[in-house]
This record gives sequence, C-alpha cells and structure tokens, in this order.
Amino acid sequence: QPMHTGHLSDKGGNDVKLKWFDKDTNLHSIWDSQLIDFQQLSYTEYVSWINHPTVAQIKDWQKSPVSQWLLESNHLAAKIYAGVKDTDKVNVYRYNFEYIGTLNDQLVKGGVRLAGLLNQIFG
Repeated sequence: QPMHTGHLSDKGGNDVKLKWFDKDTNLHSIWDSQLIDFQQLSYTEYVSWINHPTVAQIKDWQKSPVSQWLLESNHLAAKIYAGVKDTDKVNVYRYNFEYIGTLNDQLVKGGVRLAGLLNQIFG
C-alpha cells in the first residue's frame, strides 16, 4: 500500500477527495481496496494470477531492509500523487491500465517480504 508512506499532511491520501465511478472516495481508499476490487477476482484467484516471483526476486526482496521497503513505497506514492489532483474524477479504466502492474508488484512483494519476516521470527 504505497499510500501508507504518503504525505502526513493529507493522512496518506485520505484527504485527497476523488470520484471513482461517480462515487465519492479518496486516494488512499482507491489503493487500499477499490483498485483491487475492480479486478473482479476472488482473493484466491487474484493470488493465483499474480503470485509468480522468481527465486532470485524472493531472495532479493527478503534480504532488503525495511527502510528500503518504505523508501520504495514512498517513491511510488510520489508518482501516484502526481497523477491526480484533489476533486478529480478518475478515469477508472485508464487508471487501472496505468497502475495495475504497480499494484500487483506491491502485493506480491508485500506477501513475500511478510513471509520472510515471519520465517525469521518463527524459524
């Protein structure tokens, strides 16, 4: 969730008001759930669709420090902020096309990194 490292001043995008399919929402909510829900897949289907990291990617992602995770997310948040302005009506189809790769990469990285962290904690 890149917006978790967004601007403190707008609560990570919560104060950036947008329209998603003509419904009032905010930038944080789009990234928390609406972009995922737009894929119209069950969680099981979604995981099967995106969960294909290479062994090298898994090793690289799991050895990187948490500070790198935060920095990567913060850089993504900066790009996301640059793509909208408060009160925009989001073109959902264009937005999905532009960011679905980023969303999927972040979901896979998050899962792999969490798995590595839990393995470190619990052996």
